[in-house]
Amino acid sequence: MKKERIPETDHGIVGETTVRDYDNMQRHMRDKGWIETESLIRSGLTSGSALEIGPGPGYLGLEWLKNTSKTKLTGAEISPDMKSLAEKNAEEYGLGDRAEYVLGDAAKLPF
Repeated sequence: MKKERIPETDHGIVGETTVRDYDNMQRHMRDKGWIETESLIRSGLTSGSALEIGPGPGYLGLEWLKNTSKTKLTGAEISPDMKSLAEKNAEEYGLGDRAEYVLGDAAKLPF
């Protein structure tokens, strides 16, 4: 018999300190080359629009946008704090016109 999934959270990563710490960890992973953007591109995901579920601070999608052209990204994030941070990071990347972030629960997406 399959056990029912117990959600870990219904609001995501929130709070200024927790969001900042998570962003620092993700930036470190990005700077070390540990975010697998290159494998996305090698697999042929080099054009069109993408939907990223739970982008957090947005680095995977933003690195993908940075390394592709004529692409767009929509990130669905459950945490309002992370959504705001992803929007800020998109602007810092200069990709605010190609990235959009919406609040959404992956189990109840409006797509």
